Amino acid sequence: MGFKVISFLVLFLIVSPISNSQTAIIDFPVTIIGNDVGARSMTQRKVKDCFKGKYIKWPNKNAVLLVLPSSKHPKAELYSELLYNKSYYFVKKYWYALVFQGRYSAPFFFDSDAEIIEFISKNKGAIGMISNDKDFSIEQKIMIVK
Repeated sequence: MGFKVISFLVLFLIVSPISNSQTAIIDFPVTIIGNDVGARSMTQRKVKDCFKGKYIKWPNKNAVLLVLPSSKHPKAELYSELLYNKSYYFVKKYWYALVFQGRYSAPFFFDSDAEIIEFISKNKGAIGMISNDKDFSIEQKIMIVK
């Protein structure tokens, strides 16, 4: 009996760091873009914190407007995994909870990268993630730094 418990604990300790590993945004062909967010570069931690609703205003006092993919977006699962390390439906539940608790304004959801780019271009303080192969203004790109 004791051997089985010890074997299970050893297996758990070996496997658990793998399942808790963080996905690096810079390892994927995606770009974070923003419009007048008060920074041209951010750490991955700050980007993820931003998308988790930890900030209401940018350093330049613009309101943070989060732009996320809708369920119809072809890369909704990838973007959710990169930003939240969770599935798209977990992210949706997460945001429902924050909004209904009155802790944050609802993010804006769009069906394509083109719609995300267009919204960010027209709204100061907006930030979102798009594929690298999409055309956008270089002034919108936010570099991820270590």
